[in-house]
Amino acid sequence: TVNSEECIGCKRCAKRCLYQAPYFSETKMKTYKCDLCLDRLNNKMLPKCVESCLMQAIELKQEVELSNKEKNLIANNSLPNSGVIKPNYILKKIEER
Repeated sequence: TVNSEECIGCKRCAKRCLYQAPYFSETKMKTYKCDLCLDRLNNKMLPKCVESCLMQAIELKQEVELSNKEKNLIANNSLPNSGVIKPNYILKKIEER
């Protein structure tokens, strides 16, 4: 998480994150981290990125909903090492439906 009250706007976290998860707001001069549009999720709506992707390339799933193929991708280290980075979520391109 990013504590916006403590943030001094140095952009170090945004520059160093392998996933570009923290982003710097030029208007607020603070760094923020994607929360998957938590306010929208709480209202049973999809995050903006999922909703707005014209190609439906972004999908939101709970861990229990992952297919065996998706679980194998994670288990076989085909994705960046989440054990080190510990992301709160995984963004994955959807293969053919």
